[in-house]
Amino acid sequence: MRHSDSHQRFDAAVRDDRIVMVPLSLVQRLYGLSYGRAKDAVEAAKSRLFPDRSRWSEIRAMIERDQRIETLRNAEESHPGLVALAVLLPTLAGAATRYGLTRSRVQQLRAAASALAEALHLSTDELGLRAVRGQLPATVEDEVRREADREDKFRRAKRRARRRLAAKTERTVTRQRVTSSPPANEPFDAATASKQLRHQLRQRLHRARTA
Repeated sequence: MRHSDSHQRFDAAVRDDRIVMVPLSLVQRLYGLSYGRAKDAVEAAKSRLFPDRSRWSEIRAMIERDQRIETLRNAEESHPGLVALAVLLPTLAGAATRYGLTRSRVQQLRAAASALAEALHLSTDELGLRAVRGQLPATVEDEVRREADREDKFRRAKRRARRRLAAKTERTVTRQRVTSSPPANEPFDAATASKQLRHQLRQRLHRARTA
């Protein structure tokens, strides 16, 4: 996904269903939009999706799934082994006592794990073991963040390539000014001197895209 024009980036964002499920900052990073344009893209995407009730229901289900993943992930990070015990032990008291939590908190985790296991077509026991192993599925936000990181890397490489080309062009122009003496009635054209180097920028950008 490479969009050089701001209008193209905006249109691509509006067509991406995921932007209604992630923070606005990620939409900005992924598509290189300003805060205002990113906000407008999200609103336009919502307007496009809302009339399609079945698709909107799918998106809401994905949002709820991701919220449960985050809930279990955070619980596992703060209390290793908690999710597994919450779903494996027959009563709530065991996990609550071991981790110093209320039974209602353990019950919330158990309910989240049960709903997530059903959505993923897993048993709650298998889900608990995956949580212990750090193998909970990635959320939509995780996927978008990885793509945004790649886009950031590409944009930085593109800026570096442009700076290097500008510096090299300036050196070439300077040498040509020193070694050549154009007629007085022909002004020196820096664009002509840089034309020979334009293909180098394309090559560098290609390497940045495929890196």
